Amino acid sequence: MQKNGFTKVELLVFLGLFTICYFVIVNKVSYSFSGDTEQEMYAVTINSIEKQSVVYGQNEKDLFKDKSSIYVTVEDLIKKGYYFADDEEGNVEDPRDTSKNLNDVKIKITNKNGKITAKVLG
Repeated sequence: MQKNGFTKVELLVFLGLFTICYFVIVNKVSYSFSGDTEQEMYAVTINSIEKQSVVYGQNEKDLFKDKSSIYVTVEDLIKKGYYFADDEEGNVEDPRDTSKNLNDVKIKITNKNGKITAKVLG
């Protein structure tokens, strides 16, 4: 008996593999065309500023002698060496609009029972 095509099982296996590959590739490609990259980079920048502010608060405990919260700017963190600027002029660029910088953004650092937290306010 001569075989003139594929069996139903072979076709189902092929279609199953093709479908899996198709969905994996479409998923990967869709992320490369995402328009929210600027917003994601902004969130990453704000997160890193907050983490470095916590380190600043942990290392500079004398700041909390009279009060439980202090306010600093990104520029203060750069001057003290806790955050690095994007350019030689000492600016941290805003990923959403590169003509602006984040140097004047205020950060509230709080010491509550020895636990340091930081929140960007602007």
